[in-house]
Amino acid sequence: MATSKKFHTLVEVQQKGGKFFEVLGDPTEVPSWFHSQYLKCPRVVYLEAWLVEAMFGPDGEKIPHVECVTHTVLHVNRWNPESDAKILIFGRPNFQLDVFEMIRHLANYFRLRRGVLSTRGEKT
Repeated sequence: MATSKKFHTLVEVQQKGGKFFEVLGDPTEVPSWFHSQYLKCPRVVYLEAWLVEAMFGPDGEKIPHVECVTHTVLHVNRWNPESDAKILIFGRPNFQLDVFEMIRHLANYFRLRRGVLSTRGEKT
């Protein structure tokens, strides 16, 4: 599982009204632009694990950069090549939507690229 190397681990917590997430660790390291209310309603994206690695690099090495630029926190569940990955996007709703759309477009790009390269017999 790849999580941000810069931010804390997010833990899912059950509530009467549903689920929300809390940050574990030292809260002084949380960026000033990230507020705890953003942990209540993450946007969820499901992708094939190979797409997550293609977008964010091995072990999610590019995730901290994406988080910093987009002012969101990304949490990837099931980081292994055999299964689908679930990406949780935390942040302001309009930023969540922007990152969701960015991930969707990148997924389409990498799927098309993989298809073109496989028809040519090249390695992806």
